[in-house]
Amino acid sequence: MPDVPPRPSWKDWLPFIALAISILGFASWFGGSVSRDEDIARRTTILEQREDLRDRDRSEDKDKLNTIDVRTARIESKLEVLLAPKERNQ
Repeated sequence: MPDVPPRPSWKDWLPFIALAISILGFASWFGGSVSRDEDIARRTTILEQREDLRDRDRSEDKDKLNTIDVRTARIESKLEVLLAPKERNQ
């Protein structure tokens, strides 16, 4: 009778199982890091957009304040001109 090779046990498959688990773990880790990087990029973009809006609002506020300052200066100069002759008469 010819020799029958022994039936492989689960221990013979252990290197392949370990390799498969390692590959799955790496794929899971890599996928998680990619999604984390995308999330960080998305958050950064949102923060940059918010900062741009704040800068625009600040510049608009500065323009409004400058306009108010100019108007105030005009009113003050007109008042000085109007009050100057009255003060001279007194």
